[in-house]
Amino acid sequence: MILAGLLVNCFLSDSQWRIWYFICRSIIEVNRDGSLNHHILGNHPMKWNFLMARKLTYEELEQRVKESEKEVANSKWAERAVRESEEKFRAITGSAKDAIIMMDNEGHISYWNEAAERIFGYSAHEALGRELHTFLAPQEYQDACQRGILTFKTTGHGPVVGKTLELEGERKDGTRFPLELSVSAVMIEDKWHATGIVRDIIERKQADEKLQEMRDYLENLLNYANAPIIVWDPAFRITRFNHAFERLTGRSADEVVGAPLDILFPEDRREGTMAHIRSTGAGERWEVVEIPILHADGTVRIVLWNSANIYAEDRTTVIATIAQGQDITERRQAQDALIKAHDELEQRVEERTAKLAMTTEQLKLELAGRKRVEESLRQSEKRFRSVAQTASDGIITIDSRGNIVFWNDAAEKIFGYSSDQAMGQLITLIIPERFGEDQRNDWELPGSMGPSGIVGKTVEEVGRRKDDSEFPVELSIARWETEEGVFFTGIVRDVTDRKRAEEEIRHLSRQLIRVIEQERKRLTRDLHDELGQTLTGLHFSAEALYKSLPEELKDQKTRCDELIEVIEQLGDNIRNISSELRPDMLDHLGLIPTLEWYIEDFTKRISGLQIDFQTIGVRKRPDAEIEIVLYRIVQEALNNIAKHVSILLTYSHPKLISTIKDDGIGFERMEGMLPSGPNKGGIGLLGMRERVGSLGGTINIHSNRGKGTVIRVELPVSLIQAEV
Repeated sequence: MILAGLLVNCFLSDSQWRIWYFICRSIIEVNRDGSLNHHILGNHPMKWNFLMARKLTYEELEQRVKESEKEVANSKWAERAVRESEEKFRAITGSAKDAIIMMDNEGHISYWNEAAERIFGYSAHEALGRELHTFLAPQEYQDACQRGILTFKTTGHGPVVGKTLELEGERKDGTRFPLELSVSAVMIEDKWHATGIVRDIIERKQADEKLQEMRDYLENLLNYANAPIIVWDPAFRITRFNHAFERLTGRSADEVVGAPLDILFPEDRREGTMAHIRSTGAGERWEVVEIPILHADGTVRIVLWNSANIYAEDRTTVIATIAQGQDITERRQAQDALIKAHDELEQRVEERTAKLAMTTEQLKLELAGRKRVEESLRQSEKRFRSVAQTASDGIITIDSRGNIVFWNDAAEKIFGYSSDQAMGQLITLIIPERFGEDQRNDWELPGSMGPSGIVGKTVEEVGRRKDDSEFPVELSIARWETEEGVFFTGIVRDVTDRKRAEEEIRHLSRQLIRVIEQERKRLTRDLHDELGQTLTGLHFSAEALYKSLPEELKDQKTRCDELIEVIEQLGDNIRNISSELRPDMLDHLGLIPTLEWYIEDFTKRISGLQIDFQTIGVRKRPDAEIEIVLYRIVQEALNNIAKHVSILLTYSHPKLISTIKDDGIGFERMEGMLPSGPNKGGIGLLGMRERVGSLGGTINIHSNRGKGTVIRVELPVSLIQAEV
């Protein structure tokens, strides 16, 4: 090849030389790489020098060929390096879990990796070339994004460049999700381009929310625990202080959090107490340590403590200590008193050495008696267990999830389910379905336990038998705990017969009250019709006698005048008695006009008395039985008033409520004493309860001697059509 070049260079003309150059150029390309590659000479300036040179030496021609070969090798190496770099970039970005998105200077997407496809739902084909912010940002953020792009195009800066922010993105399906965005700027061919790394943080957000919920739960658990709980750091400064500890010390958490721990201890005992506490830093754990606590009022409480260290992840570095206490001040005082009594006893024993034998004998007798008592207790416990197994009341135990774990024979008889059928079932098995899912679920939720509000009480509920029939029960619930958890034991008594008897008694009481009122009405009518007419006639006769006497019989006229006054007074008394027994107005005009008349008449008879009477919502007359009951209660209440009383009658469907407040003498309830007013002529408290109970109502009476009385009566009513 080189020799051919030399020959041509020596013997050809210029035009022939140019033709020979093109031939040689092709031969050189074919000989070097086996293809028609025009990069052998390329655009190197040597090409035209080679063309135009007429006479070249062999060394010059060889040198130019070598330079051409080197230029081709460098070009291929650069292309291979670019391809390798691009392949590495695509391999790295393709396997990345975060989306990697590149934006050109015009705001269009220029790169979109596989993670971006997974996160946003758009393929690279759909995303490339699209305007980035209108494509991915929610509608409300697009104006701000557009302003940021205008600044970025010229300066390479923007509100998100060089930062890591939490924003909101929008997927292809329209759903929004939280994301973490990091943006960097790069200058390419004198234009600013941006690279963004996007991470879907929805799972992290959910985890953060769950962690916050757990923190809130633990915070409430600590603050509202019944036991005093305190936490301090390795520097013995208080970091947590719950409500129970606030009650124990009389100090608020705001006062003590951040303060040194020793402010909680009496000054004369701080050093010893802190020595105990410092031992926890070495890993010692308290089991039963008595710690004195200084109350804000200066008193000292003795608290039985246990504690535990909280370690860092290395399990050796203590980051905090938590302690829980129990106030045993009263118990300690009792122990001290017992120790003092013991010391005094020892002193007496020493002083009475002469009576040692007698004392020893007495102790032996007491010991024998104690053994007899213990034996008696064992027998009593045995009998109790036997009685419990054969009890006529149902005994049912449930666990904290509401599952039945004990079911005795009486429960089988009451509810109709055998032990095998009931054991393991939810307690809702015997609760009527009409109570609704919410009320029934209260018995099923772990820890909530529907009966917790009635633990230690005896209440009346409704049970459901196996045949779905409902019946009234009397229920007593006790709560107890073991290592296995919390349990509730209920004693259930079928009170169907008792309820029936109570209803019969209520019916009889109502009938008796009705008969009494009818008799009062009859007696009132007899007093008015017979005795009233007789007194009227006697009054006329006495007046006629007075007028017929001559003026000179002054003594006789005076006595006759006194007789007329006695007759008039007797008539007034009869009218008052008739009104007390049964006022006619009650039957003809109704309750409210009768009470207004009675209150007005009562205030006339007692000077300095003030009675406020008010009605709310009462537009129609209630039943006659309700009217007479409320009238009698007002009568009885006025027997105890002093100077002021207020009477409020309210209709609140479906009840008629009467509230009577007075500043009278009041009374204290005593066994066997139910006052009925100073004159003992009223119906009394027992009569009030009987009358209200006979109509299915309730009465509550609160009274303290010297502070007056409050009576509240609630009666279920059915209003008649007559207007009040």
